[in-house]
Amino acid sequence: MPPRSFPSGLSTQTLFDALPDPCILLNATSEIAGWNAAFEQERSRCPDLPRLCEAAMPAKPGPSLTVQADDGSTYQAELAPLGADGLRLLRLQRVDPGARQIEFLRRFGASAGHDLQEPVRKMLAFSSLLSKRYAEALDADGVQSLDFISDAAQRMRTLIQACLAYLEVATRPLKHETVALDVLLAEVLEAQSDLIRTAEAHLTAASLPVVSGDPALLKPVLEALIDNALKFRRGPGVQIAIHAKREGHHHRIEVRDDGIGVDPALAGKLFTPFERLHPRETYPGAALGLAQARLILERHGGKIWLEPGAGEGACFVFTLPVSE
Repeated sequence: MPPRSFPSGLSTQTLFDALPDPCILLNATSEIAGWNAAFEQERSRCPDLPRLCEAAMPAKPGPSLTVQADDGSTYQAELAPLGADGLRLLRLQRVDPGARQIEFLRRFGASAGHDLQEPVRKMLAFSSLLSKRYAEALDADGVQSLDFISDAAQRMRTLIQACLAYLEVATRPLKHETVALDVLLAEVLEAQSDLIRTAEAHLTAASLPVVSGDPALLKPVLEALIDNALKFRRGPGVQIAIHAKREGHHHRIEVRDDGIGVDPALAGKLFTPFERLHPRETYPGAALGLAQARLILERHGGKIWLEPGAGEGACFVFTLPVSE
């Protein structure tokens, strides 16, 4: 392989090295004529990369190709003509295996969500049709059986939608924006205003911090915690208090209520998907909100837990990194 140099008649090596992606210059016969500093760095990770690129070029001509090293590293390459003596620029991008898996999960979720919901829709539609057309012909057991089918189908629809929402949280690209948690909380309280009035809840919130994160993902964290406090109350007049303080490089946010509380022996199940501490008939729902909140916070570099020894009710604590 030739020494790292830039052919005459083109721009300087300095400009070539300024390109952030690993790049190779190819001559008219697809031989390597030079490369930039980013390629040199990538070559230190995969010493055989130049040979792999040269070998791949004749085997797969065209605007793009895939180069895979013996260690499993995969690179997506794009070719662009430079218009000088038949020179072409080959730009490499390392393909993150995790990114491929995430993209597969996204596509799988979209396909499976559609295919799973279709039979559920038919179960609901035909059970409703049977109930309307043959209500007088059915005895009490028949009517009850149709009700069971309808309830089971509706529960399946809820679970499928919850699974798709969880998958979306796990796989969607994470944005980093300036997020005022006070604003997100106000939106959550507005959306849950009917539930708050029904519960006769009294909520107090100290000033919440401004963080860096994805507002579309952080909002469900607050939704889950407020919903949890409203759902697991002792009766009307539930008290909910939200406080925040900085601890080192993280913000600590507490959401405390005076509801029925949590048995400390069962606290470990709170953040496990579909784990229930109470009968579905008493507290309906998909039992996924807190598990989803944990996943969101971990993706943001934070944590969530149930504060032990909080007295009556429950105190959930979550952290988010301080935005520098």
